[in-house]
Amino acid sequence: MFYSAGLQKLLSQALVALGVDTPDEYAVLEVPENADHGDFSCNAALRLSKLMQLPPRVIAQKIIDAFPENNIIQKMEIAGPGFINFYLEPSYTLQSFVSYAPENPITPLSRKKICVEFSSPNLAKPLHVGHLRSTVIGDSIQRILKHCGHDVICENFLGDWGTGFGKLVVAIEKWGDPEKIKNNPIEELVILYKKFVEEAEKNPELDDMAREAFRKLEIEKDPMLFKKWEWIRSVSIDQLNEFYESLGIYFDWILGESFYASFNAPTLKKIESIGEISEGALIVRFLDEQGEEIMPLILFRRADGATLYQTRDVSHMFYCESEKIDEFITVVAHEQSLHFRQVFSTAKRLGCTMHMEHVGFGLVLGKDGKKFSTRKGTGVGLDDLFEEAKEKVSTIISDRVSDFTNEEKQTLIQDIALGAIKYNDLSQNRNTDIVFDWDKMLSFEGSSGPFLQYSFARANSVLQKNNFLEDISIDVFSSAQILPQEWNVIKKILLFPEIIVSAAENKRPNIVAEYLFALAKLFNGFYQNISISKEEDISTKKFRLYMVKKFATTIKTGLSLLGISAPEKM
Repeated sequence: MFYSAGLQKLLSQALVALGVDTPDEYAVLEVPENADHGDFSCNAALRLSKLMQLPPRVIAQKIIDAFPENNIIQKMEIAGPGFINFYLEPSYTLQSFVSYAPENPITPLSRKKICVEFSSPNLAKPLHVGHLRSTVIGDSIQRILKHCGHDVICENFLGDWGTGFGKLVVAIEKWGDPEKIKNNPIEELVILYKKFVEEAEKNPELDDMAREAFRKLEIEKDPMLFKKWEWIRSVSIDQLNEFYESLGIYFDWILGESFYASFNAPTLKKIESIGEISEGALIVRFLDEQGEEIMPLILFRRADGATLYQTRDVSHMFYCESEKIDEFITVVAHEQSLHFRQVFSTAKRLGCTMHMEHVGFGLVLGKDGKKFSTRKGTGVGLDDLFEEAKEKVSTIISDRVSDFTNEEKQTLIQDIALGAIKYNDLSQNRNTDIVFDWDKMLSFEGSSGPFLQYSFARANSVLQKNNFLEDISIDVFSSAQILPQEWNVIKKILLFPEIIVSAAENKRPNIVAEYLFALAKLFNGFYQNISISKEEDISTKKFRLYMVKKFATTIKTGLSLLGISAPEKM
């Protein structure tokens, strides 16, 4: 149950008493930035002013007067033009805190079956930072949705079909060295693909050969081509699985375009009902009621009969709906916004009722504002990125891990490196471009993954040193001396479920990341100024340890929602 739930219920009852027909619309609570302005505030009076034809401050007083008797609110006051600030009873806050378990999943008002599609690389190509963004953001979103009680299907929609494979097949036949390909399949396939692109600029007939190769694969089911395609797909997936395992990321569906291509026949039949033939190709136009174009037209079948990836995308939507998916979310860069508007609009016109959403994100930039590249100047290769991160972490923590075994040290380096990279992405609004700044990312101070990991490890160390046991009842705290800094930590921890729900509704993991940083700052301020181990009052000491435990659990749970490990010692 949310910390604000009791207050919100009382506020709704007060609004009903004043004759407001839709109280939940106005019973919206916010947390003031300044703790001196109360635990929660509400602007209902300002919003109701026009409707009720009264000044906001007059309405605010009427709302206060209409509140039923309760043991939740300590006091209410009107602020500014008509805001109402609420101060909750310390006993209510303390009771809420003692019974609260940060790690427990949230019970949703309506449980949904949600498909989150993310990562989705094209096969036979190395992974780059763009894939990292989709992978990290998508993984965090699915974790948050699961924590909110939804049934989540994680899908990796592989780019394993299309003319690109025709290009690879032609390149292998013309320039491929079987021994080199066998020993370093992905590297050689990349080299061959680049060679094809370079040669095709000089000889456009190569593109025709590639299109014909894919047509034979898709339309004629050529067995030799199919065998080559299967091999390319297999070696690519093997490499991907190693990458995902290292990040702690797993998928329920790893299907790809080739799977959905098998549903293209009924899809095309549906599209024909709303589309038209233009120069032998099947297209769909998007027009308003006046016949004006609202989006560029989209091609679903070429004149030679071959389909395109948007055809498979529409088949994908109908497959998800057949699997009883209530909501489909795809995590892909903003550059694909138009494509998904076209695909979703087409699917809806064809009768797909499933909710479909494109969750976009910006670019990755260096500190200079230019396109990010690794130290080796290889652009955006993830292997180089992770190796560089681990080298930097190893240097930073070399004097901190003298009592670690080599295995413990390597695990810690991996955890900090991945945590730094993931947090750098997830702590920033996905709708904007993000900056890749090694110094900021790997800092043990400020908003960073290492700072949060260290804060958890510090709290864990306090608990271990004091032999903390959780068999504590609220009666023990009745005589505890709780200081203002401690109340701030308590109230912040109690807001965690509401933060998670907000992140889920907005598909923005940065809401969780920002909250964790703010909570960690409050805790570290408390830790540096208030004694725990030396506290002589037993009740107060037990309370402080209990609060440290709740903090540690909240940070660990929050980091897990971001896909970040929480090392127990650092």
